[in-house]
Amino acid sequence: MHLSLSLSLGSTMGGVGRGYDPITALGDDLLAWWTADDAASLTLVGSAVSAWRDQKNGYEVTQGVSSARPVYSATSFGGSPGLTFDGIDDVLNLESSPLPSGSTAFWIWCVCQQDSLVADTNVRVAVSVGGAAATVRRIQRGVVSGANRAQVVVGDGVSGQQTNETTIDLSSRHLLRADVGPTATELSIDASADVTLPVVPGTSTTRVNIGANTGTQTGGNFWEGLNRDVAVTNPLTTEQAAAFETYLLARRAL
Repeated sequence: MHLSLSLSLGSTMGGVGRGYDPITALGDDLLAWWTADDAASLTLVGSAVSAWRDQKNGYEVTQGVSSARPVYSATSFGGSPGLTFDGIDDVLNLESSPLPSGSTAFWIWCVCQQDSLVADTNVRVAVSVGGAAATVRRIQRGVVSGANRAQVVVGDGVSGQQTNETTIDLSSRHLLRADVGPTATELSIDASADVTLPVVPGTSTTRVNIGANTGTQTGGNFWEGLNRDVAVTNPLTTEQAAAFETYLLARRAL
């Protein structure tokens, strides 16, 4: 069933003033935005999410297997709405990605909560666009020198190239942002701690997976934690990026 949402997104979500609306502010530069705050965009079976529709173009990530569905709660993300992924098999999938491919630049944003303990050394993927490692762009968590760290992987057409951010503990809630450009990718956490990966992307249009990698439709390297927002944009102006970043930082619900 679809839940109803009685208040407009632009007037109820925090960020750059209560009237800031990413759809209006970013226009055609907003390519997709999945947000847990819009309950009407979720298709639920009980509290399990079988589909999540993006706000801009109606792209819908789905899950037909009941045991592999994340769980929605209106309060799980620090008192705000969120989707909980179990780290076992939960993933929402869109086959045939409508997002840019090859070396075309685009940015991935994710407001998420990372719950894996350091003792779990498995890679955990928050969002992934493309195909297998050689043709992917993804944001993930890994364990580096005994600490949870944010990582970005960009396929160059031959293999997946990776860089790690090594100063911020990725436990708890964060804003992750990967600026994938034609010759380099920049990863930032909470609008700071930027690291750069020199790589020419070779991304495919195979699929979008939220909560797992895109190596297969059923995924792998499953996210353990929550996602509140996943957004994809064109490269933004300094002013656009600052405003959207401020908006999403407020949504970490810290």
